[in-house]
Amino acid sequence: MTNNDRYAFAQISTDQVVNDQLAQLLEQALHQQAPAATLQRLPYLDDDYLTAIMAFYQQKVQTMTVTGPLEMPVTARYGVLAAGKIVVIDIRSLLGPQLIPEIARSPLTATSFGLGELMRKTRTTQTTDFIFVNLVNITNDLGVGALEALGAKFTDSAGQQIHGGGKLGRLQHVDVTALATWQSLHYHFYTNKQARGPLLGADGVTYRNIGLTGASPEIAKVLETQLQKFSAQVVAVNFTDCRADAKAELATGLGYCFQTFFGQVTVTDMATAFVKDTEMSALVQQTPYYFVAAHSLSYRTLLAQYNKRVIVLADTIKVEPTDNEVVLFDYPNDMSDADQLARFTMTLNNALRLIYFRQV
Repeated sequence: MTNNDRYAFAQISTDQVVNDQLAQLLEQALHQQAPAATLQRLPYLDDDYLTAIMAFYQQKVQTMTVTGPLEMPVTARYGVLAAGKIVVIDIRSLLGPQLIPEIARSPLTATSFGLGELMRKTRTTQTTDFIFVNLVNITNDLGVGALEALGAKFTDSAGQQIHGGGKLGRLQHVDVTALATWQSLHYHFYTNKQARGPLLGADGVTYRNIGLTGASPEIAKVLETQLQKFSAQVVAVNFTDCRADAKAELATGLGYCFQTFFGQVTVTDMATAFVKDTEMSALVQQTPYYFVAAHSLSYRTLLAQYNKRVIVLADTIKVEPTDNEVVLFDYPNDMSDADQLARFTMTLNNALRLIYFRQV
């Protein structure tokens, strides 16, 4: 077997049956051209990094009941690695849209308090790093609720703590003394977002996330005004101005919050983070060919950095390949459709035949 017989398949779904079906199809096509070819599976990362990293290290995903966005109890998912040094938190599990029907969401009052609550309860004397994954958040409070759960105080002129995105503009006093014991920790945001945005404006927290938070156009105007006033006051009391940072919009403003009030914050593409966290760079280097779904932007970005040859599986022509990619447009969006499978198999076989023909 040569290096040219090494392939990897970035799994495309949380449904293992779908992954197995596609892997079997790819293997059959490969073995027609190169009987000794191998197909290594890479984990699905797009919205379940937590499961992937915990499975790699053979650790369990854990759960804990914390305060939800509307102050009802929710079940948060997290994991602990490196003998307690690293805590990985699935943001969507405690702040995601699956918790509250769209009609019942309340962007003016929803709170991220549960995130801080979970951080406080999972931190030990060994903890050095928090990793935030699956960055889906329906609250519009910029993470103020999370910091309040850690002991910070954001108060109005009457000394009352502000709660929810609808009251952020009342901020007059910031007391983050209680966060001193949290400043030595490292905070990591793992994302697959290619387009990020600042705190304010059309690409900012409020308008970019209307579909998540449930804000009407009228409420969105109120929220944007509140964010403007809040952030101006934060700058006025000498905190770092992160409003224009392209990472501010991450996780509906959690990116802004952590960059503003903590010193050690990094944002990393998920696939890049996974390769680093699992020390899989050698595998990536040794494998010349990859099958990756068009929507798996995290893997595609990583493999472009390594200049690897990527066969992009797409069911639409609206895919712009990079220099290291070729696109197979007949990927079946329904694995049970015999006609779609037949077309895709023919396209796949032709692509692989070309790869091996060029080696003759």
